[in-house]
Amino acid sequence: MLKAKTRIKAHVNGEVIEFAIGEEVKGLSAAQVAELKAAGALEDTAELAKAEKAASQAQAEALEAFQAEREAVQAAQAELTPSEAPTAAKGGKKA
Repeated sequence: MLKAKTRIKAHVNGEVIEFAIGEEVKGLSAAQVAELKAAGALEDTAELAKAEKAASQAQAEALEAFQAEREAVQAAQAELTPSEAPTAAKGGKKA
């Protein structure tokens, strides 16, 4: 659905039609729609919903990848034994 983001006056079928902010916009040509979208006066709610869904999915995938990497790092740290940790006795200098 196309919604007006600003007050719009357009020629539709030979007459001037006004659309208020938030009102559904119908009857415009593809060229008019493209021009009004480019100017920021018109938004396509279906496109917005699709973009929001894609962004949400990307965020969920990034969080999942982060969690997996975090768990891998924690597992690797848990596998370290105290003998593998560097100490002053192993090659370090004492003051």
